[in-house]
Amino acid sequence: MRRSVALAALALPLSMLLAVQRPGGESAAPAVAEMQTLGLAWEAAGDRLEQAVLFLQEPVEDRTAAERLAARLGWGGPAPAGEARSLRLVEGVGGPYVEVTWRLSGQAALGWAERYRELRRALAAEGLWPQVQVELAGSGKDADPLALAEAALDAVGARQREPWSDGRSASVAGYTPLLPPGPYAVNVQAAARRSGGGSRLWVAWPTVRSDY
Repeated sequence: MRRSVALAALALPLSMLLAVQRPGGESAAPAVAEMQTLGLAWEAAGDRLEQAVLFLQEPVEDRTAAERLAARLGWGGPAPAGEARSLRLVEGVGGPYVEVTWRLSGQAALGWAERYRELRRALAAEGLWPQVQVELAGSGKDADPLALAEAALDAVGARQREPWSDGRSASVAGYTPLLPPGPYAVNVQAAARRSGGGSRLWVAWPTVRSDY
Protein backbone atom coordinates (compact mmCIF):
# COMPACT_ATOMS: atom_id res chain seq x y z
CA MET A 1 0.00 0.00 0.00
CA ARG A 2 1.30 3.42 -0.87
CA ARG A 3 1.29 5.97 1.95
CA SER A 4 1.99 9.55 0.88
CA VAL A 5 3.60 12.07 3.20
CA ALA A 6 1.18 14.36 4.99
CA LEU A 7 1.37 17.27 2.60
CA ALA A 8 -1.50 18.86 0.73
CA ALA A 9 0.91 19.67 -2.10
CA LEU A 10 1.12 16.01 -3.03
CA ALA A 11 -2.44 16.14 -4.33
CA LEU A 12 -1.54 18.71 -6.99
CA PRO A 13 -0.54 17.70 -10.54
CA LEU A 14 3.21 17.20 -10.77
CA SER A 15 3.51 19.40 -13.83
CA MET A 16 2.14 22.30 -11.73
CA LEU A 17 4.36 21.57 -8.74
CA LEU A 18 7.49 21.47 -10.86
CA ALA A 19 6.79 24.69 -12.75
CA VAL A 20 9.40 26.56 -10.75
CA GLN A 21 11.73 29.34 -11.79
CA ARG A 22 14.91 28.09 -13.44
CA PRO A 23 18.11 30.09 -13.40
CA GLY A 24 19.20 30.77 -16.97
CA GLY A 25 22.47 29.11 -17.83
CA GLU A 26 22.78 27.27 -14.52
CA SER A 27 24.92 24.14 -14.72
CA ALA A 28 23.29 20.81 -13.87
CA ALA A 29 26.52 19.57 -12.26
CA PRO A 30 25.74 20.60 -8.65
CA ALA A 31 22.33 18.92 -8.72
CA VAL A 32 23.85 15.76 -10.23
CA ALA A 33 26.49 15.57 -7.50
CA GLU A 34 23.90 16.17 -4.80
CA MET A 35 21.54 13.52 -6.15
CA GLN A 36 24.22 10.86 -5.89
CA THR A 37 23.91 11.31 -2.11
CA LEU A 38 20.68 9.32 -2.41
CA GLY A 39 22.94 6.30 -2.86
CA LEU A 40 24.11 6.70 0.75
CA ALA A 41 20.55 6.31 1.98
CA TRP A 42 20.15 3.17 -0.11
CA GLU A 43 23.43 1.61 1.04
CA ALA A 44 22.53 2.16 4.69
CA ALA A 45 19.39 0.04 4.50
CA GLY A 46 19.45 -1.81 1.18
CA ASP A 47 20.80 -5.26 0.44
CA ARG A 48 20.47 -5.60 -3.36
CA LEU A 49 19.49 -2.79 -5.72
CA GLU A 50 17.09 -4.24 -8.30
CA GLN A 51 15.46 -1.24 -9.94
CA ALA A 52 15.93 2.50 -10.41
CA VAL A 53 13.38 4.82 -11.98
CA LEU A 54 13.98 8.35 -13.26
CA PHE A 55 10.84 10.37 -13.92
CA LEU A 56 10.00 13.94 -14.92
CA GLN A 57 7.24 16.10 -16.31
CA GLU A 58 8.24 19.48 -17.74
CA PRO A 59 6.20 22.16 -19.56
CA VAL A 60 7.59 23.07 -23.00
CA GLU A 61 6.77 25.82 -25.46
CA ASP A 62 8.19 24.01 -28.49
CA ARG A 63 6.31 20.82 -29.40
CA THR A 64 9.38 19.43 -31.17
CA ALA A 65 11.35 19.48 -27.92
CA ALA A 66 10.43 15.86 -27.20
CA GLU A 67 11.86 14.68 -30.53
CA ARG A 68 15.08 16.61 -30.02
CA LEU A 69 15.42 15.33 -26.46
CA ALA A 70 15.03 11.73 -27.65
CA ALA A 71 17.72 12.34 -30.26
CA ARG A 72 20.11 13.84 -27.70
CA LEU A 73 19.60 10.77 -25.50
CA GLY A 74 20.13 8.41 -28.43
CA TRP A 75 16.71 6.83 -27.95
CA GLY A 76 16.08 6.21 -31.62
CA GLY A 77 16.63 2.46 -31.49
CA PRO A 78 15.90 -0.47 -29.17
CA ALA A 79 16.66 0.07 -25.49
CA PRO A 80 19.65 -1.83 -24.03
CA ALA A 81 19.04 -4.86 -21.82
CA GLY A 82 17.57 -3.92 -18.48
CA GLU A 83 16.21 -0.56 -19.66
CA ALA A 84 12.63 0.52 -20.40
CA ARG A 85 12.18 4.03 -21.77
CA SER A 86 9.22 6.31 -22.34
CA LEU A 87 9.43 9.85 -23.70
CA ARG A 88 6.24 11.55 -24.88
CA LEU A 89 4.60 14.90 -25.40
CA VAL A 90 1.46 15.23 -23.27
CA GLU A 91 -1.23 17.88 -23.50
CA GLY A 92 -1.82 19.63 -20.18
CA VAL A 93 -4.09 22.37 -18.82
CA GLY A 94 -1.38 25.00 -19.23
CA GLY A 95 -0.04 23.63 -22.50
CA PRO A 96 2.11 20.69 -23.62
CA TYR A 97 4.74 19.09 -21.44
CA VAL A 98 7.36 16.42 -21.88
CA GLU A 99 7.05 13.29 -19.76
CA VAL A 100 10.04 10.98 -19.36
CA THR A 101 10.22 7.65 -17.54
CA TRP A 102 13.54 5.76 -17.55
CA ARG A 103 13.31 2.41 -15.77
CA LEU A 104 16.54 0.50 -15.06
CA SER A 105 16.42 -3.10 -13.85
CA GLY A 106 18.96 -5.67 -12.71
CA GLN A 107 22.57 -4.81 -13.52
CA ALA A 108 21.46 -1.67 -15.36
CA ALA A 109 20.07 -0.24 -12.10
CA LEU A 110 23.60 0.07 -10.72
CA GLY A 111 24.31 2.75 -13.32
CA TRP A 112 21.39 4.99 -12.28
CA ALA A 113 23.60 7.94 -11.32
CA GLU A 114 25.28 8.00 -14.74
CA ARG A 115 21.89 7.76 -16.47
CA TYR A 116 20.66 10.62 -14.31
CA ARG A 117 23.68 12.64 -15.41
CA GLU A 118 22.98 11.87 -19.09
CA LEU A 119 19.35 12.89 -18.74
CA ARG A 120 20.15 16.16 -17.00
CA ARG A 121 22.79 16.96 -19.64
CA ALA A 122 20.33 16.36 -22.50
CA LEU A 123 17.65 18.45 -20.79
CA ALA A 124 20.07 21.30 -20.16
CA ALA A 125 21.04 21.31 -23.84
CA GLU A 126 17.36 22.03 -24.56
CA GLY A 127 17.28 24.80 -21.97
CA LEU A 128 15.16 22.68 -19.63
CA TRP A 129 15.83 22.50 -15.89
CA PRO A 130 13.19 20.15 -14.47
CA GLN A 131 13.36 18.35 -11.16
CA VAL A 132 13.96 14.72 -12.05
CA GLN A 133 12.50 12.27 -9.56
CA VAL A 134 14.63 9.26 -8.59
CA GLU A 135 13.40 6.07 -6.93
CA LEU A 136 15.64 3.15 -5.96
CA ALA A 137 14.13 -0.22 -5.06
CA GLY A 138 15.21 -3.73 -4.15
CA SER A 139 15.70 -6.03 -1.20
CA GLY A 140 16.33 -4.49 2.19
CA LYS A 141 18.55 -5.58 5.02
CA ASP A 142 17.21 -7.90 7.72
CA ALA A 143 15.50 -5.47 10.08
CA ASP A 144 12.12 -4.12 11.13
CA PRO A 145 10.57 -2.03 8.28
CA LEU A 146 10.48 1.17 10.34
CA ALA A 147 14.08 0.64 11.46
CA LEU A 148 15.14 0.22 7.82
CA ALA A 149 13.43 3.44 6.79
CA GLU A 150 14.94 5.34 9.71
CA ALA A 151 18.41 3.97 8.93
CA ALA A 152 18.18 5.21 5.35
CA LEU A 153 17.29 8.72 6.50
CA ASP A 154 19.96 8.63 9.22
CA ALA A 155 22.58 8.14 6.49
CA VAL A 156 21.74 11.51 4.92
CA GLY A 157 21.08 13.39 8.16
CA ALA A 158 17.39 13.89 7.41
CA ARG A 159 15.31 15.88 9.91
CA GLN A 160 11.70 17.08 10.11
CA ARG A 161 10.73 13.42 9.79
CA GLU A 162 7.24 12.12 9.11
CA PRO A 163 7.14 8.42 10.13
CA TRP A 164 4.35 5.95 9.49
CA SER A 165 4.12 2.21 10.21
CA ASP A 166 1.50 -0.52 10.48
CA GLY A 167 3.96 -3.19 11.59
CA ARG A 168 4.27 -4.87 8.20
CA SER A 169 5.06 -1.74 6.19
CA ALA A 170 6.65 1.57 7.12
CA SER A 171 7.83 4.82 5.63
CA VAL A 172 9.70 7.87 6.82
CA ALA A 173 9.90 11.14 4.88
CA GLY A 174 12.18 13.99 5.86
CA TYR A 175 14.37 16.85 4.76
CA THR A 176 18.13 16.77 4.25
CA PRO A 177 20.39 19.60 3.03
CA LEU A 178 22.54 16.94 1.33
CA LEU A 179 19.92 16.52 -1.43
CA PRO A 180 18.46 19.20 -3.68
CA PRO A 181 15.34 20.97 -2.40
CA GLY A 182 12.16 19.80 -4.09
CA PRO A 183 8.56 20.89 -4.49
CA TYR A 184 7.59 19.70 -0.99
CA ALA A 185 8.77 20.41 2.56
CA VAL A 186 10.46 16.99 2.50
CA ASN A 187 13.01 15.87 -0.09
CA VAL A 188 13.78 12.25 0.79
CA GLN A 189 11.62 9.26 1.67
CA ALA A 190 12.36 5.63 2.50
CA ALA A 191 9.74 2.89 2.69
CA ALA A 192 10.03 -0.78 3.60
CA ARG A 193 7.75 -3.80 3.64
CA ARG A 194 8.17 -7.33 4.93
CA SER A 195 7.99 -9.72 1.98
CA GLY A 196 8.20 -13.47 2.57
CA GLY A 197 11.35 -14.12 4.54
CA GLY A 198 12.90 -10.74 3.74
CA SER A 199 12.19 -7.06 3.19
CA ARG A 200 11.53 -4.78 0.23
CA LEU A 201 12.99 -1.28 0.33
CA TRP A 202 12.34 1.93 -1.59
CA VAL A 203 14.44 5.09 -1.28
CA ALA A 204 13.49 8.16 -3.29
CA TRP A 205 13.85 11.85 -4.02
CA PRO A 206 11.65 13.67 -3.26
CA THR A 207 9.06 10.98 -2.33
CA VAL A 208 8.36 7.31 -3.09
CA ARG A 209 5.97 6.90 -6.03
CA SER A 210 5.52 3.12 -5.89
CA ASP A 211 3.00 1.20 -3.81
CA TYR A 212 4.46 -0.39 -0.71
